[in-house]
Amino acid sequence: MIFLRNIFFIVIIAVFSGFILCDCSEKVPEMDNSDDFSVSGENIETETETVTENPTSPELEHAEGVYVYDNANLLNKNDFDKCNDYAEFLYENYLINTAVVTVSSLDGQTPAEFAEKSYNELYDGDESGLLLLINDDTYVDFLCKKGNCTEYISDDDEKSAFYTATREIVDNDYKSAVLRIMKLAESCPQYVFDNAGIFSDDEKNELMQVLKNKNISVVTVKEKSEKKLCEQYRKRIYSDGRGCVIMIDSQSGGIFADGDLSKDADIVLAEAENTIASDSYMTAVMSVIDKISV
Repeated sequence: MIFLRNIFFIVIIAVFSGFILCDCSEKVPEMDNSDDFSVSGENIETETETVTENPTSPELEHAEGVYVYDNANLLNKNDFDKCNDYAEFLYENYLINTAVVTVSSLDGQTPAEFAEKSYNELYDGDESGLLLLINDDTYVDFLCKKGNCTEYISDDDEKSAFYTATREIVDNDYKSAVLRIMKLAESCPQYVFDNAGIFSDDEKNELMQVLKNKNISVVTVKEKSEKKLCEQYRKRIYSDGRGCVIMIDSQSGGIFADGDLSKDADIVLAEAENTIASDSYMTAVMSVIDKISV
């Protein structure tokens, strides 16, 4: 979704100064006309001022990776660290490929094109993803969503977050704006990461309830994979060494597990693969959840 900062700024001045601006020397940037994207600020003139709390984030550990690319130098070190730490929290706990990119030049590309290219340079595969582009070239900010982020982040929630975040950007409070937009990712599910799309909505909801109080996560993948990938997912989600990841490969019908496992885990997984072939993914994974964890 794109958000035109210049229009927002003009309307806010008009509303809160008690008059309508009839002329503006600053040229409003040309919009991308793609039907795939909508302008979050198109109804701003009908919005009423509301008191919006600052975004809060859970207690965070210092990030080991880099997820914020502040090419426009908009963040001081403390704000950069807080945004980067939160991005890693989403990367690990929600299995979302997360990035924040600030730019002073789009190199002639549209915001959507630049964000998509940036995302593809950072990540590949079918996992869920979220990239926020803060654009100090044409002042059209953009949120690129993939997988679960597309499904679980509603347009209304995105518009609301962008509305307040844009005011924060105008006030140079980039940290609050970044945290506010990226916090949308917390509406995505934990514990169930159905990248292959093999579960129905009802099945995913049931799985999330079952896994809520267990140190178990379920991941599905589209491409033929091996147990090594399951191990990588487990280390990413359960960096403390605890917990278990069950991974289903929809292409081969294989099912893998890594982490705290029972002694008969291999037998349970073999039975589950037979269940996938004869019954369903849901029946198979539920049987593994019941029997495999210690």
